[in-house]
Amino acid sequence: MADAKIILRDTSTPSAASAADVARKLSVFELLWNDGFVRKSLIIVVLAAIWQAYGSYLDNPLLFPTFSDTIAALWEKVRDGTIPMRAWTSLKVLFMGYAAGIALAAILTVLAISTRIGTDFLETVTAMFNPLPAIALLPLALIWFGLGSGSLVFVLIHSVLWPVALSVSSVHDIVPNPQLLGAFAFLVLGGSILAYVLWFHLLKVCGATAASAYHFVMPPLAMIFAFVVLGEHVALQDLFGVVPVAIGIYLVTRTPAPKNG
Repeated sequence: MADAKIILRDTSTPSAASAADVARKLSVFELLWNDGFVRKSLIIVVLAAIWQAYGSYLDNPLLFPTFSDTIAALWEKVRDGTIPMRAWTSLKVLFMGYAAGIALAAILTVLAISTRIGTDFLETVTAMFNPLPAIALLPLALIWFGLGSGSLVFVLIHSVLWPVALSVSSVHDIVPNPQLLGAFAFLVLGGSILAYVLWFHLLKVCGATAASAYHFVMPPLAMIFAFVVLGEHVALQDLFGVVPVAIGIYLVTRTPAPKNG
């Protein structure tokens, strides 16, 4: 009978072919495509090209200016000082609303920490007003304070007061870290304060009809920024859902055809 032989091979050492695959240099295209900044920059370029093409197709700078016209107007207004001056005015309003909201939140928080009735009061009013979006108070703000800084400050106080009071009152349950602070700053400054400043400016410039129509752009923009910033998956049916939104905005904001006779 022939002797059986068992041959043991060392699989810890990669073969020559796999070593060659590992050592293969990536091409310039692969290096660029693996860079997230390059991919996101490409998405911005594509969006700018779509913007330019749609604006050129409408050929109505007042309704929908092209990307190039927007950049040219931005540069012109920055150079003559219009945008810096108005930005400083907006920042002053932001600081007023932010400071007033934080001050009121501090008072409510001190009462909540000091007394049981203060805790009950803060929990009650927070449960009532925190879910209420600030845009729902916009009609009251316009009636009470008019279309100006007063209504802006009122909306900003509502946007800042309840999240800050709720967060600070339960600070013992929160472990602060840079990501948490950054997210909080973005929600307060960007998602609430800056958003409503831009909303009031849009009301002044475009009117209530156009501003309300462009309000429906927020879900598609949220989807796009979630894909660009957070890397979330965007399904094909979600992209198709943008089409009726764009058609609706076009039908609402288009210039009506002149009547003959």
